[in-house]
Amino acid sequence: MGAAGNKVLLELDGVPLLARTIDALVAAGVIDEIVLVRRPEEHAEIDALVRDRVAAPRVLVHADGGVERADSVANGVAAVGAGTDVVLVHDAARPFVLPSLVRTLVAAAARTGAAIPGLPVVDTLKRRRDGLVAETVDRSELVRAQTPQAFRREVLVRALAARGAAAPTDDAAAVEAAGGSVAIVEGDPLNMKVTTPDDLSLAEAILPLFDRRRAEEGRR
Repeated sequence: MGAAGNKVLLELDGVPLLARTIDALVAAGVIDEIVLVRRPEEHAEIDALVRDRVAAPRVLVHADGGVERADSVANGVAAVGAGTDVVLVHDAARPFVLPSLVRTLVAAAARTGAAIPGLPVVDTLKRRRDGLVAETVDRSELVRAQTPQAFRREVLVRALAARGAAAPTDDAAAVEAAGGSVAIVEGDPLNMKVTTPDDLSLAEAILPLFDRRRAEEGRR
């Protein structure tokens, strides 16, 4: 992102990305507790943001990040309350997750053990080698994985403990490596991850559409 600080503290139409993401998760009505995994030096700033900008009727807990993504997730899961059966792991920079997707993932993970949202790949895929096309890749069985990724708690804990020195790029990969099955539910093209300055500009354009779709869901 090239920002001076953590990108999730950047504002989208006057509201920090992190606050919007928390609000989107809480709107699903199935989240009992939210664990914010952050750097220790960001605790005070994020705590102040949550206190001042988030109207979440849920328990908010802090956990320290780790060296790798999987370490951070393991720290976050360890901080979850003992009575929780299903956990979701979500990118704080994805503020456009609809309540229906959260509820679908929770239900799918409770049934199967693990579930992720996936989008079909619509572009033709090429494998490159030395600046040239080596082959065209069959895209018919490929999806683009999003978050939240949902797991029965014990499934994710076992997978993270078994990963060894591996550094999976998402949490479903850890479950796969441990021999588990991961269900795929239909993802949402609006559920983008804000990574670059252009993404933030795109998010500003998407925000009215997301707000309208969430309001429509609330009227059903």
